[in-house]
Amino acid sequence: MGEGLHFDPDGVTVYAEPLDHLDESSDDDERLACWRAFEANVLSCLTETWEATARRTRRGATVLAANALYELTLHEDSYGRAHVTVRARGDLEPGREGLARATVEAAAAGVFRRLAALHPLRQRSTAWTSAPYIPHRGAAA
Repeated sequence: MGEGLHFDPDGVTVYAEPLDHLDESSDDDERLACWRAFEANVLSCLTETWEATARRTRRGATVLAANALYELTLHEDSYGRAHVTVRARGDLEPGREGLARATVEAAAAGVFRRLAALHPLRQRSTAWTSAPYIPHRGAAA
């Protein structure tokens, strides 16, 4: 059995397959260029409340950006899938952390709605299966 789909219990995750159009003759430079273009697309989907961060890892994913309540992470699995997560920040005081956890789905929906306009997205339905991501109308953040 292969690798399961990325899961972060503190957030909401979707994934895309930005390397799918590459074939076996593609070299590492092409692969890296596609990945960087995908990262740029993800960051372009954030509102002005977000700031790019110094790269660090959280739960095996790279933190790309953060705002007052959330972090956005990116994780590449062994199949080249790009798992994008909007998660509640782990460094918040209890009241703000509760607010972040209570609103993380709405915040993620806003980011993912914009990203879905650029890339087909899927969401985890079980550890091993997924379904197409259907953007929520009226989502913000």
